[in-house]
Amino acid sequence: MIRNFVVVMLTSLMIGACSKPQEKVATIPSVILDTDIGPDYDDVGAMAVLHALADSGEVKPLAVIASNVHELVVPAIDILNTYYGRPELPTGAPKGEGVPNAKASQGWPELIASKYPHTIKSSAEAPNAIETYRKELSQQPDSSVTI
Repeated sequence: MIRNFVVVMLTSLMIGACSKPQEKVATIPSVILDTDIGPDYDDVGAMAVLHALADSGEVKPLAVIASNVHELVVPAIDILNTYYGRPELPTGAPKGEGVPNAKASQGWPELIASKYPHTIKSSAEAPNAIETYRKELSQQPDSSVTI
């Protein structure tokens, strides 16, 4: 009886060891980052975290959207996306009235825009933020994107 039990247990273990484990299909969260990158440095950190998570395969960045109308917000986003190896990441900026930009800069967006290459020279050149949101969200399943 004990012998039969041992044979059954060993057989079960061998079958389990030889069969392929079921692979879990991990869904990588899609993210759109909305940023006022300019009045302070916290958004630079947020972009660094976004790109680090993307590099490790933990998120899929879809776009980075400016939430204010300062002329160098999107160029700063472009510079950081390029630095982190994603120059093609879509951007967008508010058109018309946006968050006031009187205090949108502490001087550092001007500094990096004057020193680092970027393809977007002004936030006015960026696509409309709403259109960018609609385009990116329409290509994703419902409720699958974190903003």
